Amino acid sequence: MPKKQNPNDDDELVPLSANNSASSSPHDASVSKRSLTRYLAIGLIVMVGCYHLGRFTCMLEHQELLEEGHVESKSSGKSKSKKDEADHAMTPAKIAAARSAGQELLSLLDDYYQHHKGGASHILMGKGGWSKGWFDTLGKREEKMIDTMARALLNPHQSVFKIGLIGSSVAAGHDNCRYDNYPEQLIRTWQSVWNAAGMELQVQNAGQGGGCGDSHKNQVWCVQQNVSPDVDIVHYSWSYFEGNDGRNERESLVRWSHLLAKSPPVHFINVNFDTTCLWEKPDENALLNAYEEYGYNAFCMRYALINSLNRPIDRERPAEDVMFEGNHVGDGFHNYTRYYDSSEPDERRDSLGVILRNWHPGPLGFQIISDALSYTYTKALLAALERIERVMDPKTLLPTKNEEAPDAQWWKERPIVLARDLTPHDPLVCDPKYCTVDEPPKCLNLELPTFGYWGASITPPEDDLNPWKGLPQNWQTWKEGEDIRWKMVSRFEISYYEDQPEKCIFPDHCAGIRAASPQEGRVVFKLPKMEVGMIALCVCCGKEVAQAQILDNPYIEIQFNERILDNSTFDLYPEKKCVRIVNDHSGTVVGSTGHAYLSIRLLEGNMEEVTISHVITL
Repeated sequence: MPKKQNPNDDDELVPLSANNSASSSPHDASVSKRSLTRYLAIGLIVMVGCYHLGRFTCMLEHQELLEEGHVESKSSGKSKSKKDEADHAMTPAKIAAARSAGQELLSLLDDYYQHHKGGASHILMGKGGWSKGWFDTLGKREEKMIDTMARALLNPHQSVFKIGLIGSSVAAGHDNCRYDNYPEQLIRTWQSVWNAAGMELQVQNAGQGGGCGDSHKNQVWCVQQNVSPDVDIVHYSWSYFEGNDGRNERESLVRWSHLLAKSPPVHFINVNFDTTCLWEKPDENALLNAYEEYGYNAFCMRYALINSLNRPIDRERPAEDVMFEGNHVGDGFHNYTRYYDSSEPDERRDSLGVILRNWHPGPLGFQIISDALSYTYTKALLAALERIERVMDPKTLLPTKNEEAPDAQWWKERPIVLARDLTPHDPLVCDPKYCTVDEPPKCLNLELPTFGYWGASITPPEDDLNPWKGLPQNWQTWKEGEDIRWKMVSRFEISYYEDQPEKCIFPDHCAGIRAASPQEGRVVFKLPKMEVGMIALCVCCGKEVAQAQILDNPYIEIQFNERILDNSTFDLYPEKKCVRIVNDHSGTVVGSTGHAYLSIRLLEGNMEEVTISHVITL
């Protein structure tokens, strides 16, 4: 029998931030005494961490955890009562309600796109918009999506379907109000289907603007902190940062995501000028085919918009179409989004019809992304409901036919996925040393927002196991000020939503822990268990700041356990804001406390302010 997924198998992961997005929905569940004890213990840990992390939003996060009565821990849901399980159990009535809501949504989108070339099914679900069309045949890619929906619907411990988005300012929705980005539109469009099934929909948007210096190269390493490690689907959006090739990072992300609790499929949201949507590129097509059974696919916004037109286009230069000029209003069929309210002023109507603002999609551009995801995912959910009905006993609500059949396995937990289970075992692009592993990398990402769990943690100066206990440890936490809260929002939108800032302002902030002089002593990180032994530090803020702050800085001393590391062995990795200080376990000195610690301090003569934003470990 395969070993079951054990959500408590790593006590090194501590909740850093839960539900810190306006779109998040806490579980509505009673808590057993055992759970309450666990929450209080976690709360105590957070309070201790807050004391030593200064005012780095910790007390606010701790207060939110207490007010919600919910902590997204790795054991979330394991202590639910029998009543909770019954409340979340799938029933014939819920199946009927979810089917009705799903069919209603598909009808709405079919009507809306009826004049587009090929209709909704071609643009939103087929090769008119996706690299690989969905449901032309029932292949491995479709089976993965049906499996994802069915397991979420049937899991008595799950009341929220979670999508986690990692990406750039495009993912965040900059140049718009946050209300108009695709994650918020997706929630409003698709949540009715999940509500009908007795569940909630949550889209965790960890999009981060480029000002911090981050890119796909370092952020994919932080997937299980930037979003919850129990997400059902992962979205990735770094179109412009990739340049000509992001296959290494996407393949790593697909493989690491498959190791997470729910083995979520990864979907690439591409808004760049790529009008082939990857599939005509042999290397990209090979990657799409290699990870078909993991549900990997890409939706290309511009490709979908071009293919929906009934008018002639310049096939040699489709990216130069008038539709993609800055602030162009209308997609050839609609001049504003479906959610435009006629009581709103003309300026708001025109704003909602923008395809692109600078390089960021506008509301109408984001709408086709949201619609494509809603349409495709609803098709998969309806197929899952049909499969569930085939094997469900309406009295016991359990499978009655051939309990070893694949459909009946949806009532069981997923088996643990290890490196040996990854297919293909030999990756196409990514370094097997790092992407053929038993566990995904862990990360301490001090930037905001994040929704998951840190790996490394800042060690309190007076901790008994701190190897440098009693020595000065006065690095200061830092976060961008509130003066940038309206950043990347147009002046009209600011004036329109001045009294409703929650609809506009973005939660992404550069942040870190910093020092500028030797008098501030050390910062000490406790490291989690590591499979490979790789350690990298990222600094803020800018795209090439690691060279000056660490790599070329003779006045910074980094100790791993009791060994001072040789700076000449460091290299820029995985991004130019990051430095890989340890490659693997070779030469590692075991700490005297039995734990692994990393110390950083500045020496006399230092002229660089050093701001640590990430500690990445594998």
